[in-house]
Amino acid sequence: MKKRIGTLDQFVNEKKLKLLTKKKWDKMKPEERVDYTGQAVDDFDDAEKFATYDWDKLPDWVTSSMYESKDSNINEAKSKLYPEDCEPNKLYKVGYGRHQWESEFVEWRLDKSSYTKHAIPCMIWKEQEGVKALEWEAYMFEGKMCVGSSSDTLIVYGELKK
Repeated sequence: MKKRIGTLDQFVNEKKLKLLTKKKWDKMKPEERVDYTGQAVDDFDDAEKFATYDWDKLPDWVTSSMYESKDSNINEAKSKLYPEDCEPNKLYKVGYGRHQWESEFVEWRLDKSSYTKHAIPCMIWKEQEGVKALEWEAYMFEGKMCVGSSSDTLIVYGELKK
């Protein structure tokens, strides 16, 4: 049975989230900012608009609704490529945390998200298991490409030869 989390504070603590800071906001590219403002607003156009604001000009209700993972930097130093550098039909060594495997990148898709109410970028991957090819996806969450329901950051270690 899933554990119930009653309040926002309990959810934030359980998921190891922290509010986004001005310092981090100031270092972000506009496209990264959209991912965070998308957590606070329902409309993608509004998310893009707020992404152009200086931190001090953002409404309080926006800054108090943008979260990042407390442990988002774990293992990212091991990554050799950014997910956006991956090319379709090429094989890569990928993983998250301590897990690693080989997988072929298939394509980018925009999928409708139930938590942000706008389309989010997803990477579609394929791996061979016996004779059957299994597809899996990495999705944008808190400004990072993530794997699985636990929002583990996708790490692309490098391209492999087929």
